[in-house]
Amino acid sequence: MKVTELYTYPVKSLTGIPLDCAELSRTGIRFDRNWMLVQPDGTFMTQRIYPQMALINTAIENDNLVLSPRKRGSAETSAGTGCRAV
Repeated sequence: MKVTELYTYPVKSLTGIPLDCAELSRTGIRFDRNWMLVQPDGTFMTQRIYPQMALINTAIENDNLVLSPRKRGSAETSAGTGCRAV
């Protein structure tokens, strides 16, 4: 088996970040699905109900989550997780 593409999705239902390498934690790829957007009543939000969530870019910068609006025709951002070989 050959892995040709690898993505992490820091926020459930938002855009993914392509990875050149992945840092693993005890629960899987670092930062993968660590966060979710919720309504004031605590109900989680999903693209099935809010398709416009696909227009929010995600990035990890200095171990911080960064959300930004997707610009028309913009390319994907990189994770910047600082992977290192082991």
